[in-house]
Amino acid sequence: VGQGKGRQVAPEAERTIRELLVGQTPLRRDRLIEYLHAIQDAEGCLPNALLAALADALKLSQVEVFGKIAGTGAAAAMRNA
Repeated sequence: VGQGKGRQVAPEAERTIRELLVGQTPLRRDRLIEYLHAIQDAEGCLPNALLAALADALKLSQVEVFGKIAGTGAAAAMRNA
């Protein structure tokens, strides 16, 4: 039996993503940058747990989400949490 890859998504992080992005459903991949801004505005940073939950909600790989952040130069806003 295979194991999940990447960061595991914490239930509390899933809940936080739903709360932060309420009213923005259905979630759309093409709005990733907007969602990242909403998370950073609310949290003051981009916690890794929330990034993993966002990737899961958007059905994106975590590499795609983390890569988008690195591509924008916002990597300094990331935080292990």
